[in-house]
Amino acid sequence: IHYYKCDLTDEKSSLETFENIKKDFPEISYWFNNAGVARLGKFLEVSQDDFNLVMKVNFDTQVIATRFWLSYFEQKGKGTIIN
Repeated sequence: IHYYKCDLTDEKSSLETFENIKKDFPEISYWFNNAGVARLGKFLEVSQDDFNLVMKVNFDTQVIATRFWLSYFEQKGKGTIIN
């Protein structure tokens, strides 16, 4: 099992980590997008900062990862991304 420390809310950090994973596992053919956070509460009581964090982690990071891995898998001619 391998672990990578990464701030998924930071695109540069995410892309650097993905590059390290690709370097360590060049034959990778599956990517699972499973990062997520929640800020619970009544809609009008959840702060805009909390809502922005939820969207950044739950949506933006999925897009960044999918773009990165889809490009790599297309170059290889194979690969699967699971959301």
